[in-house]
Order: sequence, then C-alpha cells, then structure tokens
Amino acid sequence: MSSVSENGEFPTIDHVFRLIDKWRHLPGYALERRADIFFALFLPEVLEKHCDIKVKHPLIPEFPIDKETENNRYRQADYFALSENDQKGNQRGILVELKTDMASKRSAKGKKQECSLIKTAEKGMWHLVKDAITIIKGKRRKQERQEYIHLLSYLKELELVCYKEKELYKIAFSDSSKGIYDIFEGVEPASWVCGDRPKLEALYIQPDRYDKTKDKTEVVDFETFADVVERGRGNEEMRKLFAKYLRSWACIKAGSPKPGTCNHDPASPI
Repeated sequence: MSSVSENGEFPTIDHVFRLIDKWRHLPGYALERRADIFFALFLPEVLEKHCDIKVKHPLIPEFPIDKETENNRYRQADYFALSENDQKGNQRGILVELKTDMASKRSAKGKKQECSLIKTAEKGMWHLVKDAITIIKGKRRKQERQEYIHLLSYLKELELVCYKEKELYKIAFSDSSKGIYDIFEGVEPASWVCGDRPKLEALYIQPDRYDKTKDKTEVVDFETFADVVERGRGNEEMRKLFAKYLRSWACIKAGSPKPGTCNHDPASPI
C-alpha cells in the first residue's frame, strides 16, 4: 500500500518540513530533536564559514560533557566538531548547542546548560577527552558500554585518543567481556592533546542573533545558518526548503496564534 499525505500527494522532503513545522506548535513536540539531523547535515559548512576553519570528519552528536549531580546522568553538547590544522598547525574544538526556542535557552535549565558548556570549554580539550574516557570506562551494562565504545572509535578517528582498537572491539562485541577492563586501562588522550591545545570553544545555534546571555559563547542565528545553507552546492531542493523554514522558525514562535505570519512564511497545508 502506498503512503500518501492528507491531500493525496506522495510524501516528499517538502512534506517532511511542512509536517515538522505544523507539529512544532503542539505541546510536547520538541523541534530540536526532529530537525537536528538537518542541522547536522549542514553544520560543517556553517562552522567553516562562521569560524574560518575546515571541519574534520567525523562530527560527533550528543557528546557527554558534565555530570548532573541531581540524577547521576551526564549533560551532553548537541555536537562536537574538531577542525583540521590551520596554516600555523593549530586546531580548534567546538562544542555546539542547538536551540530552536529562545525560551528554552532562557529557562533555569537552559542557563545551567549554558554554564556547563562554558565551564567545559574553559577546562580545555584534555579534560573533555579525559572525562569522556572516564565515562566510557565506568559503563557496566554491555549494550551501553558498546555504544560508548563507538564514541571512543570516533575520538580515535579524530586522533584524540590512543588505545588498542581492534582488541577492544573483539572483546567488547563477543560473548565474553573478559579482559576488557585491562584494555580500558590503556585508553588515554593522545599525547598532543594538552592544556589549551587544541583550543576548545562553546557555540550556540539559535533563532535570535541578539540574545547572547553569556559573553563566552559564540552565536550563529538561524538567518545566518540559512544564508550558508542556501548558497551551498548540491541538494538544491533540500537547501532551499531548509533555509526557508529556518527563517520562518526564527520569526514565528512555537504556539503562535496564527502560525505562518512573517515574510518567510512557508505555510501551506500538509
């Protein structure tokens, strides 16, 4: 059976954006979690333009940065990006937080989150990597540990850690985990990661360019993000659609009494 939308058309990428845009006005619908994959697709381009860097592959989502004392869980940065070496041989690490609603950033939880992000950036790259290793070593449940081992492999691909990768994978994904903690003990930050090398920064992607609650965070607003997306090469349909909705989300708040009332109105029924 073919899947069609309300108006009888076959689903397209335009339908995806229209449905997200329509549902974001409903209670409990988190736009950030539904749209984050689209931000991730174009984030390297935006960082390269805004920060004048070349982003190194891979980009890492949901990067653990700080322990929440009240529930023994870890706060996470939405994305972590590392740059390639510049002409002077320097690299930059960037912790990126995505906010699609300014009220979320201004809330008590949002302010705690921002302080945590800034504090982590100020501690530097060595502490970020070392803390991630500590978290990974502390995992006891097999599936959760395996997920964090994938995170560890991303860090190794970025050349931020050193360990016996093949041996760890062989043991971690076998029926027996015997010897895994011996290998864990050998996991360390790469020797070149020390102090403020590479420099670690905090950056927000948010609708409003003028709302900057802390002086120690960079801001990329949705209009700027949309400009980069729209001017890039390839995937022209997706680029134009995403840029259009970004501009709409920047000027129309979720729960608006009349959704679709600004100059960038993409509104059409789904």
